[in-house]
Amino acid sequence: MDLGLFEPIIKELNMVEDKLAKDFRLRSGSAVRFAHLEYPVLERYLRPALVILFARLNNFTGEKVISLSGIIQLIYLASNIHLAVPDEDRQGDLETMDPRDGSQLPVLVGDYLYGKFYTSLCDAKIVYMLKPLADIICLMNEGSIKRRKGEKSGGNSLETMLEIIQKETAELFAGACRLGAELGQAPENEIRKASNFGMFFGMAYGFLNHGLNKELVREYGEKALQELANFKDSPNKKLLLNLVSTVLNDNARVQWAVV
Repeated sequence: MDLGLFEPIIKELNMVEDKLAKDFRLRSGSAVRFAHLEYPVLERYLRPALVILFARLNNFTGEKVISLSGIIQLIYLASNIHLAVPDEDRQGDLETMDPRDGSQLPVLVGDYLYGKFYTSLCDAKIVYMLKPLADIICLMNEGSIKRRKGEKSGGNSLETMLEIIQKETAELFAGACRLGAELGQAPENEIRKASNFGMFFGMAYGFLNHGLNKELVREYGEKALQELANFKDSPNKKLLLNLVSTVLNDNARVQWAVV
């Protein structure tokens, strides 16, 4: 996968990463000591990029965009940390075991990141976004509960996976796009189109991530591209088109290496 497609917004993405690095600082050391926070480049950039690009579609840039991009990524990271926690603490030598592989410390780090998301809203003076973001977190957790319950009882049907992927993955994509457009004070119809695009892209990405039903990846990917076609032409729209096409056509996951 050619990660050079992020080059037009790499300055903003680096600012988001710098902000997150500050958020990870604890009095007892960095949060990366206590939970797995290393992710492939795509997972580090993708969700913040959606916020940045939909704000840019409306000629809006600045600190609030960087803050919201970081907040979306904090929610994603916190959710992933909680998802990776085993149902029972792993057994082993407590003095030699990597604390990131336990259950108590990662859960606390995940909770800490959720707390940081709220303080970041306050610092950026966008507290009015608390409710939609809190609603997304609730939906993500509902999806995770449903998935784990199904896995324990013999697996989830395709119909159930549609609901799970929507809640676990697509809702955050839709929120990133919608709130980015709201920051840019886009008209209501464009905010709705941004949300629809994010939902379709998130559904396609979720099915791709789970290695499920390539036909649905294609179907939702096409819907996302059709929604984008309704926006006026611009370099940011072109970048979004390239992003969807590149991500969903790239099945060589080994190329998504940490750098």
